[in-house]
Amino acid sequence: MDSHKIAVKIFATSSAFTGEDFVPVFHRWIQNQVLAHHTLIDVVDYDHVPNGPIAVLVANEANIALDLTDGRLGLLYFRKRPIPGADTFADRLRAVLTDTLNAAERLQADEHFAGRLRFNRGDLQIRIHDRLEAPNAAATYQQLTPQIQAVVTDVLGPATLTPTQNPQSVFAVQAQAVATRASVV
Repeated sequence: MDSHKIAVKIFATSSAFTGEDFVPVFHRWIQNQVLAHHTLIDVVDYDHVPNGPIAVLVANEANIALDLTDGRLGLLYFRKRPIPGADTFADRLRAVLTDTLNAAERLQADEHFAGRLRFNRGDLQIRIHDRLEAPNAAATYQQLTPQIQAVVTDVLGPATLTPTQNPQSVFAVQAQAVATRASVV
C-alpha cells in the first residue's frame, strides 16, 4: 500500500470548545513554527460547520484540525504530502501517529487551555484517504490490519482494532487501547 494520505484522529475527553478557543493558539504556532518538519501556513475557523472541523491549521505537509465529526471532538491530523524516508506503509503510519500525538500533547499543554483540554491516547481513528490504494473493503482490512496492529501496539501498547462499517466512507479503523500505558496524553 503506497498511499501517504493517512489521517489519525485522537479523541478529546471533552467537547466543550469552539473554533475561537483554537485559532489564537494555532496563530502562535505559525508565528513560532512549533511543529518539527512542518511549514505552518494558515488557520481557518470552521466553527459554523456542523459535525465537521471547527478550526484547521494548514501546513504544507498536513492539515491539523480540531474536528467534531460524528459529534466527537478530536485532533485530526491529515497527511497531504509524502514523508521523506518513510518507505513502507508502517513507516508512514508511525510517522503520522507520532506527529498526531506530538500535536495533541503540545495543544493540551498550552497555557491557553489551563488543563481543560485532554486527549485520550487510547481512543484513535486511523483513516486512509485513498480509495484506489485502500478501498473500504474487507480485503483492505485483512491486508493492513497486521501492519496497523504492529504500529499501534508499538506506540500505544495492546489495542483492539475495529473497521468502520460505512461502505460510503474511506477506509477507517478504530483503535482502542487495552492498557493504561495509552491513557490520556
